[in-house]
Amino acid sequence: MSEITATLNRGYADLMSQKTAVGAGTTEPTGLFTAMQNTTTNPAHVTVTTAGKIGAVDVRAAWAALPARFRASATWAMHPDVLTQVRNDAGAASQIDVVVDRQGTMIMGRPVITSSYFPDFVGTTGSESFLVVGDLSGYTVASRLGVTVELIPQMRSTGGLPLGERGYLAFARVGGNVTVPTSQVLLANT
Repeated sequence: MSEITATLNRGYADLMSQKTAVGAGTTEPTGLFTAMQNTTTNPAHVTVTTAGKIGAVDVRAAWAALPARFRASATWAMHPDVLTQVRNDAGAASQIDVVVDRQGTMIMGRPVITSSYFPDFVGTTGSESFLVVGDLSGYTVASRLGVTVELIPQMRSTGGLPLGERGYLAFARVGGNVTVPTSQVLLANT
């Protein structure tokens, strides 16, 4: 039981990482990028100057759009490929302060978190989200009881007959959404 619980908990953590990043919000948590994409008002939504490309001017515009009160606790959230695009634009003329050292990556003096669950950079001119910057405490996850795992001592067929097998049932009740839209800014194509 302890081994299957550990395996299911790892799966739960993996699933939560994905859903809190890009979950649709209907039968799952609304992901950070999904919620910010749906918030089309300024300053929460900044569009790039050239669709399909991230320029230094776009990164500066996202930072400038973030209200000053949220900058001190701001974090940049993006896919590793998006970070590569930002690093390629960083330089003396770009006025983007990118620092990579033992503590990690910092942009404009604020930490960067990357995840393969965040939207990847594909360079399309259609709808594409690139990064979110802001105080991520404005995104709330509500979880009731965490993950519950129960042993099912006798599995049954759809007709109700015993199968001679045991099983496990794991379930969790979770919700997530942006609760303070002005605390974050999305940089996107549209």
